[in-house]
Amino acid sequence: MSPAKRLASFCRLCLIKAETRVAIFGQQEEANLLKLLKLIDLDIDHEVEPEAVLCYDCIVTLEGFHQFKEQCHTNDEFLRTLPPRDSDEGSDEVSEVDEQEEPDYLQEDDVARTVDSEEEGRVEDDDLYEEPVPKKRGLKETPTSAKRLKTSEEPLDVRQSGRVRKPTAKALASPIRKTVPPRITAPVEAKPKRRKPEPVKIREPTADELHPLKDSYPDYFHFEKSPRSLYFTLVYYGERFNSAIYGASQTYWQCAYKRKFRCTAVVHVSNDYTHFERRFEHTHGEQREKESELELFTPRQALPAVFRICWQKLMEKKARQQITVRVKKEKPAKKKPEMEKVETEEEEEQVEEDYVSEYEEIEVEEDDGADSLLKMLETDPEDED
Repeated sequence: MSPAKRLASFCRLCLIKAETRVAIFGQQEEANLLKLLKLIDLDIDHEVEPEAVLCYDCIVTLEGFHQFKEQCHTNDEFLRTLPPRDSDEGSDEVSEVDEQEEPDYLQEDDVARTVDSEEEGRVEDDDLYEEPVPKKRGLKETPTSAKRLKTSEEPLDVRQSGRVRKPTAKALASPIRKTVPPRITAPVEAKPKRRKPEPVKIREPTADELHPLKDSYPDYFHFEKSPRSLYFTLVYYGERFNSAIYGASQTYWQCAYKRKFRCTAVVHVSNDYTHFERRFEHTHGEQREKESELELFTPRQALPAVFRICWQKLMEKKARQQITVRVKKEKPAKKKPEMEKVETEEEEEQVEEDYVSEYEEIEVEEDDGADSLLKMLETDPEDED
């Protein structure tokens, strides 16, 4: 076996045996891949290495480097359009000379203001001087009031005085309160706390476990993804669906604005992305997204990652079902009265439902449309068959 054939399963750049890889030659993206390889001055001969492949991570890295290079050239062209720096320095020197030649009017104004204020203060003191006004005497200091005090020999009438203390009522004795002993009640058992599910570790899928990529896909759908996001957004005929529920044979994509407008629009997609079926209408008008923050991906670029996410979610769901069955079997059976037995069974069922629902919340990304999900599952074509 030739070395080129032995290395066909390894990435040509990072030499890692990747499960999702793209051939350099003989594909529709051949021109784009060769253009990206020129960025790192790497020339791969078609005759020597006809089966050379690239992994998905290396392609994404090269595309990011290509965008960075384009941004650098754009910034350089913008800087070249700015005026030279010599003209700005000349204007600064002229402004400094003008500031030095300006007379110091502020200092002279300050001196004049101090002199004027002193003179004005003197004039104002002379003008505002007034003779002191004699104070008015109170009624007690008048001679008539003094005479009245001296001549008044009338005895004081204590009964007419308002200072006589009125008899106060005695406080009544408070009735004796009987102390009631507290009622002793049986301790109420606390409800079992809701357990947090342990994270399920799922291995990476092999190439045989994933759906194979097709040579071409229709033009009416593609994918978008924000640089800070881990999941893709499906764009189907210009409409965005970003919340996926993964099933055994179909994936249910819900509208990206289901929370904001309570939209129930859903697209049923086969897991190999060859069949699409749109259900329900949107409850909102056209919404514009900031395209500068989103990266566009063709189906061949995004589907390897989408297939891997779908496979992992299905494996997690299967593992959780096995854990639930094992928990039910490990619970010991105790003989109790009939009433207590019914209560404990209801509590156990509630704990199990909470345990499973916690996983269901993790499985669905940003999904809270319970009504739309129930309608969707009731009209599922798989259940009808």
